[in-house]
Amino acid sequence: MIGPLASRLSNYFHFFGVRGAFLMQLGRNDEARTVFDRAIALANSSAEAAHIRMRLDRLMRDSEPRNATARKSPPCGVPRHAEQPPSGRRSVTLDSRRF
Repeated sequence: MIGPLASRLSNYFHFFGVRGAFLMQLGRNDEARTVFDRAIALANSSAEAAHIRMRLDRLMRDSEPRNATARKSPPCGVPRHAEQPPSGRRSVTLDSRRF
């Protein structure tokens, strides 16, 4: 669907962000990782790069085998529920405070 735009938008980070999101939804995780890396390289600001990194981190987390994530324990002294924000909510951590 967005393939024909590739030549015109080859230096536009949003194109690669959208393409990576579509590939991720299709389950083509290896391709999505590569495309998200390209989007990060083309980002114009640290905020844009951080947004794409967040998608890439979610892709990496979701593509791990389920039993591998179950064996991981949270950092010492951090309850397991504190690792992730509640479903459907985004949070930002600044100076160890969650907003």
